[in-house]
Amino acid sequence: MSDGRRVGLLRIAGAIAIALLLISPSLVAQESGNQPPLAKTHVAIAKRIERGVVGITAQAPARKASYFGTGAFISEEGHILTSITVVPSDCTIIKVIFPGGRRADATLVGTVDSLELSLIKVEGKGHPAIPLGESGKLRLGETVYTFGNCFSSIELDDRVSLSRGAVSGFYDLREKRSDANYLGPCVEITAALNPGVDGGPLVDERGAVIGLLCLNYSSARWLGTAIPVDALKPHLKKLMGSKEVAASAAPVPVKDEFRNPALAKAAAGVIALEVDRKKDIPDPPPPANRPKKPQQPQPNTPRAEEAKEFRLRPTAPVSAFLISSDGLALTSYYNVAGELNGIKARLPGGKSAPAKLIGWDESKDIALIRIEGKDFPLPVWAEDRSYRTGDAVYCLGKSPDPLRLTLTEGIVSSTARFLGDCIQLDAKINYGSVGGPVVNARGEVIGIASHVTNVTDWGQSSGIGFATTWTKIRAVLDELKAGKQLKRPPQPFLGVQFDQETTDIDGVRISEVTKGSAAEKAGIQGGDIVTEINEVEVREPTDLAVEIRKFNVGDKVTLKIERGEKELELTATLLARPEGQ
Repeated sequence: MSDGRRVGLLRIAGAIAIALLLISPSLVAQESGNQPPLAKTHVAIAKRIERGVVGITAQAPARKASYFGTGAFISEEGHILTSITVVPSDCTIIKVIFPGGRRADATLVGTVDSLELSLIKVEGKGHPAIPLGESGKLRLGETVYTFGNCFSSIELDDRVSLSRGAVSGFYDLREKRSDANYLGPCVEITAALNPGVDGGPLVDERGAVIGLLCLNYSSARWLGTAIPVDALKPHLKKLMGSKEVAASAAPVPVKDEFRNPALAKAAAGVIALEVDRKKDIPDPPPPANRPKKPQQPQPNTPRAEEAKEFRLRPTAPVSAFLISSDGLALTSYYNVAGELNGIKARLPGGKSAPAKLIGWDESKDIALIRIEGKDFPLPVWAEDRSYRTGDAVYCLGKSPDPLRLTLTEGIVSSTARFLGDCIQLDAKINYGSVGGPVVNARGEVIGIASHVTNVTDWGQSSGIGFATTWTKIRAVLDELKAGKQLKRPPQPFLGVQFDQETTDIDGVRISEVTKGSAAEKAGIQGGDIVTEINEVEVREPTDLAVEIRKFNVGDKVTLKIERGEKELELTATLLARPEGQ
C-alpha cells in the first residue's frame, strides 16, 4: 500500500463470531488453561503463524514513491510472499521488519502483475515458513484468519495484527480500483482488512496460507478479499527455481459447499435477479424516525471517493428466494423499486426465466415476484418467534455472481426492531445479499434480509443488519399476491430539534421548532423543556421520539413544558413527516 493511502482506505469487514467449529486436536493440545476450546484454537493459530509474518517498507526512488504492508515467509530459505501493492516491480530499497524489532534488507525475486504477486527474499536459513494450503477445497462458513502489519503495527509496536472471520463467497473481481488492479477469482472473507494488511496471508484453521490479502472488493458486497493461493502456486514455484511447475488447480471451489451442511436446503431456493431499471426512485426515506443520512465526508478528503461509491446502487444482480413451487419469490422492495423495463431471474443451475413484480410493502421492505416455471424447491420455515437474542443466523445471497452463493453469519442482536417487523442481526448485509433469506443453524428460514439502501445510516456490511420476519411477511402475503402496493404509511411528526449539549436538566430542551409543524401550532417554542408526553416521563430525546412513534398522523398528544418559571400543558395534533425530513 502506498503511504498516500495509509489513512484513506479504512476497510470494511470486521471479524464475527463463528459457531460450531471443528476444533483441531493438535492445535488445542498446544495450549492449556481455562479458555474455551474456540479461544484455544485462535491462540494456537496466532502463536504458530505470527512468527512467520513480517512488516515491509519499500521505496521506488525513480518515482519518489514509498510503500508499506505485510509479507509472510513461505520457505526456510527466506522467500517472503507479498503483494505488488506493497513491493511494486521497480522498488529498489526493501526493508523487512520482524516481530521483535529486527530489520533486514531484502531483494526482489520477481513479480506477477496480473495476480498482484510479489516475491522478495532475505538472507539466512531456518526462517519460520508457513505452509501453503489448498484454496480450491474451501467451504462457505469456514473459519479463516488475517495476519498483518495493520497501521504499521509491526513497525511501531512490535506486534502482528490478527483478525478472525469466515469464508463468505467465491466470485470474480471485475472492478479495478486506484490502488488494486487484480481481476479474477477471489476468496471473500468477513475478517477485517485494514491499511497495511495487504500482502499478508489469509490462513485457514489448519495453519496454512490459502490466500494473498488484496485491496480490491466488490461494490455489491464491501467485504475483504484474497487472491486464492492455488492461483499463485505455479508462479511461486517458477520464481523460486523449481524445475517442474505443476499446472494450477482450480483456484477456488467449483461448487459451493457449506461448513454447516444444514444450510444447503435453504440455499437451494436462493436466486439472483437481474433488474433492468429505466429510472431509479428518489432517495427512499429511512425506516420510521431514523435519520435520513449520516454525515458525509467532505469532498476531496481521502475517504470521499469510497464514501461516494458506498452510497451508490451497484449494477450487480440482487438476491431473492423462492417461497412456492409455482414460482413465487421474495426480495427486498429496494431491489426492485423504481421504473423498470423488466426483471430476469437466474435460477439454481444457471437457467434464466422472465419474472414479474406483483406487489410490495414499502415499510417492511419486501416485494413479491412471480417467475415462469414450476416444481421449484420450497423453503423450510422456522416456527414463529423461535429465535432468541444470541441465536446463530446466516444470510444467503447470490451476488455479484448470479451462479455463486454468498454466506455471512452472526447472531440475533435484538428480537424486535422497526415496530416489531424485524429482528436485528450482526451478520454482514449489503447490496448483494439484501433480499436473500436469513436462516437459523438448522437451515430454516426466519425472514428476509432487509432495510439496506443508499440512505440508511448503518450502511453495508457494518455488523448492523435487519431481517423482516416471516411472521410479518405472512400477515401481508395475500395482499401482495393480489397485487397490492402497500405504501409506507405517513410518519407522525412533531417538528422539533433538540439541544444535545444540555444534559443537566430534567427533560429535553428544544433548540428549534419547524415552521408550520405540529409543535409550532401547539405553541411550543425554542428553549422550552419537555418533561412529559401523555403522562410518560421524558428524560432524553430518544424518549420523546419513541413515544411519538406510537401514534398516528392526526392523533393528539399532551406535552408538559417548562418555560422559565412557568409549567405549561400544551396539546399538539401530529402531522405527517414532510419529505426530506
